[in-house]
Amino acid sequence: MIKIAITGTIGSGKSLCCDIIRKIGYEVFDCDHVVKQILNDKNIQDEISNLLNINFENGVDYKRISDIVFKDDVLLMKYESIIYKKLVILLLDAIKSSNSDIFFAEVPLLFEKKFDVFFDQYWLITSDRKVIVERLLFERGLDLSEVNRRLKLQMSQDEKIKRATVVIENNKDEQYLYTEICDKIENIKRR
Repeated sequence: MIKIAITGTIGSGKSLCCDIIRKIGYEVFDCDHVVKQILNDKNIQDEISNLLNINFENGVDYKRISDIVFKDDVLLMKYESIIYKKLVILLLDAIKSSNSDIFFAEVPLLFEKKFDVFFDQYWLITSDRKVIVERLLFERGLDLSEVNRRLKLQMSQDEKIKRATVVIENNKDEQYLYTEICDKIENIKRR
């Protein structure tokens, strides 16, 4: 089995890439989705509640958590350490239990959080900064200062390009991206 991490800067199109991989017929371990599952764990909620001074009586308020942690680098680091301990366990379990010839995972902070050690290849989805900013403003509803803050918290796209095994540009339409991904998968299968 070959283990491939899909990564990229926020707003680059990782999720669209993973949707395409699913359409082709592969499962994708989605770290963001798994983090949401982790946040429903009572023990994790207790730790986060103590850290952020919030309660979970009305369920998980992802926006509130984001608003708190993305404004304080120390809190963000502590919050992520709680979450990532559990995420690593679940990722390794998914790899071990997979019967697929190719294991895909969407890992937004692959290099930043040192998750690259678990994978054989790193597929980086890139987009022009202007395209990324537009996506975050219009599709996610973030304001420009929040967009800039979140982009600053991540490794630069140029640095990620240096580390990537495969770089897939996502500035064109979905059909172009679909063709690129199909070509990459076919190259792996031919080996």
